[in-house]
Amino acid sequence: MITSAIRLVSKMLCLLFIVSFAMFAMDELSTTGAQQAAVANGSAKAQVVRDVHGREYDPYRHELRIKIDRMNDAVIGPAEKLVSDQNPWILRGVPFALGLLLFGFGGHMLASWLAAEPKRKISAKPIDHEFRPRYTPGYR
Repeated sequence: MITSAIRLVSKMLCLLFIVSFAMFAMDELSTTGAQQAAVANGSAKAQVVRDVHGREYDPYRHELRIKIDRMNDAVIGPAEKLVSDQNPWILRGVPFALGLLLFGFGGHMLASWLAAEPKRKISAKPIDHEFRPRYTPGYR
């Protein structure tokens, strides 16, 4: 019972990490395309405003998107302190990978460890407590 709950929570957290990182990647790729088009047209390159988590700041985001990002930040936010680089892909990618490793792989390993029962040695024949020599008399 508890192992299935741990596996379910692990899968839900991994799904949250993947969805949040996919939305971040779509934002980055669309922003990069717009910046490349501006360079090709000869116009000024637009500056991208980022929040503390490396995401592009947009005050008009959908409410569901904001909730997903906040849940993601609450779970893997402490891992962002391990990264000192300002590159948004590294700032978001390292905590994403650590979250999948810890909560995905680690959660399933924990559930498997809890589900494993100690193996008991069951013998088909009853235990005979009388002494038996390890050799047959007359043989060397």
